[in-house]
Amino acid sequence: MYEDILPMQGIDVSHWQGEIDYEAYRDSGGEFVIIKHSGANIGRLYVSDSLSHLKPARDAGLRIGFYYVVNGHLDIVEQANYFVENVRKVIKKGDLVFLDNESLDRGIAFTPKQSVQWLDIVAECLKLTPFYYSYPALIKRSDHTEVAKKFPLWLAAFNRNDGTTGGGYERHMAYWDMPTMWQYTSNGRIAGYGSRIDKNLAKEGIFEKYGYEMGIEQPDEKPEKPSKPSKPEEPETGLDLPKTAIDGIPGPITWTRLQTWLKAEWGYSGRIDGIAGPLTYKALQRYANSL
Repeated sequence: MYEDILPMQGIDVSHWQGEIDYEAYRDSGGEFVIIKHSGANIGRLYVSDSLSHLKPARDAGLRIGFYYVVNGHLDIVEQANYFVENVRKVIKKGDLVFLDNESLDRGIAFTPKQSVQWLDIVAECLKLTPFYYSYPALIKRSDHTEVAKKFPLWLAAFNRNDGTTGGGYERHMAYWDMPTMWQYTSNGRIAGYGSRIDKNLAKEGIFEKYGYEMGIEQPDEKPEKPSKPSKPEEPETGLDLPKTAIDGIPGPITWTRLQTWLKAEWGYSGRIDGIAGPLTYKALQRYANSL
């Protein structure tokens, strides 16, 4: 079903993936590889070791994209210029560029305004149309109208995460009509690699339309009216709760307020239930490491 509207098959890789036989992957139907290029999520700017995947993927004739991982704590212009300066060393005609907007490690996600600022700088400097990558919960919690007007979406939505497209992407959509690229599982299997890997489907012709030195195009998905969700995936009402006494003994209301804030700013992925557990403490540790 989805292969009819998103016919291109691809994977994305980072330092977590070891050696891949890209020729075997190509021969099995693989068409593109999106490689982690750089980021700031560890608290400083860096170029990723993941670029070791670049030469074998190019040699196999696969189409290439590069992604940058954000950190909302750091200067946006500096991050954009750092990416441009370094990706120019490896980018070739037709390659794609992606902004990976999520809270990872010591970083926090960009706001939509920060995302547009980064994407605009990169688009102008590289003369291409970069993609915006994120997941439904982050997209739905803030107004992405301006991002959707200007940039195509690479959506991460796994559903059952069983290596298939089961469950689709439709219920996850807001602001864009559909994704231009869909990361549908992190439990995929491919020829040429013996472990789990992210798998993607994409529209035909995206490398020609949005790629480096191909000219700047506007995405087909640009909506006249944003499709705002009728209700969020999870109520985020903790900050509406009454304030409690400052007595050094955190209770359910305090933890609910903290979980709401940690989900918005520090990558907390658990339930907002007022019960502190490992996921709550991990998010607090990310915050502490940023100090």
